[in-house]
Amino acid sequence: MKKSKTEELNELFEEWIENQKDKIEKGKKLHKFFAKDGIICEEEYRKSGTRILFILKEPNIMKDLIDENYDDDQRIFYNDFFNNKFYDEINIEDGNRELKAIRNDTLIKRGILEVKENENEKNYYYPFDNIPVKQKEKIARMAEYIINRKITDNYDDLKNALKQAAFMNLNKSGGYADSDKNYFLSYCEKFSSNICKEIEIIDPQIIVLIGAKSYKNGDKYLLNKKINSLFNEKKVIEVVHTAARGKALNIHEDEKEILKRKFNTKYNDNLDEMYNNIVQTDKSKLHMKYDRGVFKFFLKFVAAYEKNEKN
Repeated sequence: MKKSKTEELNELFEEWIENQKDKIEKGKKLHKFFAKDGIICEEEYRKSGTRILFILKEPNIMKDLIDENYDDDQRIFYNDFFNNKFYDEINIEDGNRELKAIRNDTLIKRGILEVKENENEKNYYYPFDNIPVKQKEKIARMAEYIINRKITDNYDDLKNALKQAAFMNLNKSGGYADSDKNYFLSYCEKFSSNICKEIEIIDPQIIVLIGAKSYKNGDKYLLNKKINSLFNEKKVIEVVHTAARGKALNIHEDEKEILKRKFNTKYNDNLDEMYNNIVQTDKSKLHMKYDRGVFKFFLKFVAAYEKNEKN
């Protein structure tokens, strides 16, 4: 019987983990952490008319975990998202500052936190208003736009779009909030064959590169030639990082023109008004319907996508 893509990916990851254990970086072992990823729901991905792969740079791992012998299957968290299983946030002391627990299922495995399933969602998109849910919504919104060309207030539509997508981190050993560029590029060089094999197994029609600007010089990627070559064979859309804030989310004049043509409405710094014009939602419930940061990120994505389509 032919293996499923998920089975192929799992076999690749087991080999990858063993290879990662043997590699040396500046006289030290690479981070022992390994984040598994790939196709979120193979049945829905296989049926989708548009196979999308979202490529991220690396998972942001807490410092007390990154050098432990620990592997993390992030596909579980994506499935939990659309199965309405969410995790409380807690604070962890790290020196003189507090860190939000971004990967709370990690803490569950360590016996620090109990999983809680909330039957009544706290609000429309953010059951606990936490970072993982926002990132999943951004990816879901991008998938929904690529597949169905629309912005929606229907939470089930977003979850269904997310089921049809795949995601991966290039550096599976993880990094911190401030990424080590040299470490990242060295990892991509060492494991370029594995990275390319994962992309080939997933076999996307469209690749969305999230935060690609951090590893580009002009129009050229600073990655291994094998990876660059594979990107050149696919339809690639670049978008700012899902964690981008402030100036990184500013809508530039050329993007405003694209959005004006696409939505037949002028870009408005009053995002409530613009969202209402585009989605035609109940204005009194806007605070329950969307997050302004998510919407602004999404507008950046739409501009990038439409510009790619035009070219």
